[in-house]
Amino acid sequence: MLSSPDPSIIYAKSIIRLDQYGKCDECENPLSDFHWCRTCQNQAFKREFGRWTSGNISIDRIIQQTQLEVNKNEDYLEWIPFEDFEAVKYLSQGAFSTIYSGFWIDGPRRTWIEENDDWFRDGPTRCVLKRIENSQQISQYYLDNVMKHNKCLRGGPLADYFGVSRDPTGCYMFVMKFYERNLYQYLDETMADLCWRDIIEILLGIVDGLEQIHENELYHGNLHGDIIASEVAIYLEL
Repeated sequence: MLSSPDPSIIYAKSIIRLDQYGKCDECENPLSDFHWCRTCQNQAFKREFGRWTSGNISIDRIIQQTQLEVNKNEDYLEWIPFEDFEAVKYLSQGAFSTIYSGFWIDGPRRTWIEENDDWFRDGPTRCVLKRIENSQQISQYYLDNVMKHNKCLRGGPLADYFGVSRDPTGCYMFVMKFYERNLYQYLDETMADLCWRDIIEILLGIVDGLEQIHENELYHGNLHGDIIASEVAIYLEL
């Protein structure tokens, strides 16, 4: 017969999790990640809600929802006005989207400045802008899938999405992290130096990404060699 878990052990483990990152200096609630207080950050996000809009109430709500549910400084979307990008250049054409690159002048808010005790933006950051064709009247079905995509992305081995923008024609664009190489290019450059352990880690990264996609009732509709790769991790583009 299996014995019940010791309540004191469960309590002790909970305390360890709560104290892993310390407490907030402002509200004294436990931090959910490195220098990230969900309570204080939620209040900061809410103060900004009335200062921006995508022009679509449903998209606004999705962005706001990701911000209110976030537990760390990387897993949320922002509204990024198209005017905040420079040097936007055409890269390629897909079945339902057009891909551009550009520089986000302010960049994501990812840098912790100890002296100021606050998060600051990284400055000019190269991005991929994925323009969704004919998205002026985007469907609720598509937006529901955007939320599923965001849940896939949280803390996982998938390509970072910074936020949403809208080009001068009214089409919406997803703003993603730019990776210098795809999987083919990565393998061409490093194959001579890769050992079996490296290859297995690459495959495990792809498997982990697919597993997260499937757990959120999605599927990767075009699995091919242009899977995005970085120096140390492999990411899948949704």
